[in-house]
Amino acid sequence: MSGVFYKKKQYQDSFSLRIFLIFLIFITAYSSSFAASCTPVSARICVGSDDAANVWINGNPVNDGTDFAAVPDPDPAPCADFPAAYLTSDRNVIAVRNDNIITGYVWASWVLDIACFDGSHEYITSADGNVTYYDRPVGDPEPSDDGSVRPWYDPDYGLAGDWDVPVVVTNPDAFYLSRARHPQTSAYLAALSYSAMGGDFPGSPDNSPSGQMLYFRQEFSFLQPVAIQKTINTTMASQGDTITFCFNYSNPENTARVFQLWDTIPSVSDYIGCTGGCSVQTYGTDVVVSWTINVPAMGSGTVCVWVGANRYPYLNSGENMLAYLREKAGLLRGGSAECGCMK
Repeated sequence: MSGVFYKKKQYQDSFSLRIFLIFLIFITAYSSSFAASCTPVSARICVGSDDAANVWINGNPVNDGTDFAAVPDPDPAPCADFPAAYLTSDRNVIAVRNDNIITGYVWASWVLDIACFDGSHEYITSADGNVTYYDRPVGDPEPSDDGSVRPWYDPDYGLAGDWDVPVVVTNPDAFYLSRARHPQTSAYLAALSYSAMGGDFPGSPDNSPSGQMLYFRQEFSFLQPVAIQKTINTTMASQGDTITFCFNYSNPENTARVFQLWDTIPSVSDYIGCTGGCSVQTYGTDVVVSWTINVPAMGSGTVCVWVGANRYPYLNSGENMLAYLREKAGLLRGGSAECGCMK
């Protein structure tokens, strides 16, 4: 009798190995080495603002410094080409001065369309984040130069750290001129302002009697992303085994990087531990492991997480029946090499 029980246990382990192996292959198929960064060959920026805007790219005035005309309801929003040489592979800054010519609504939106050498396009929009702003009543001086006498639109301006995060305009009545549209979706971009009301209508208590001047800065980069590859230490596992997932990362750029790395552990497993000081959080039924990675210029590294294979993967009724029939067949013939059972 004990031999029969032993044969059954051996079969279950063998069957679970195959099913769990299939499951592991499915969840670990992800492995990425990101493509090279964009090499710009041409660039164009479109700005929708109320009432008008001046734009600088890395301190260079776009369209000879003239503003994006305050024409009622232009659609699409006014655009201007500028030399791709204005852009760098490392750190870039879009600077926008939003002029509120007429007291009332005040907001801006923009999209930068960069054509890359390989024929692809990169899009940087005001909705992508990493934007700061400074507001002053119309007629007041613009933001002060920093300690190195750099103006506010200079990419290395040192006082932008004290600026605020702009507010997305949510009041539909605050829009007079057309917002910029995303080239891929044609959807209007969220307008940015100092208030969700966007200045509202002339005379509104939300609006400064003399109107507002808004100054925006947005940083972006063409640095190649950090390359990340996920590995697993085994191709077979049964219930109770420990599995190790590792993430190998490398920085292809000559500048240090900081980034977040996260992964959801398989639902059939439980977290055991990690290297590199990870954080573990639960979102519903998902357990997410994350790291804050600091990688030096041209550097690389590895972090790992250990999980226990503590549950069987889900099997539908058809698979359960097949497993049952195969098990019964193995027991009746006293075991076989296929199922690894003992005679």
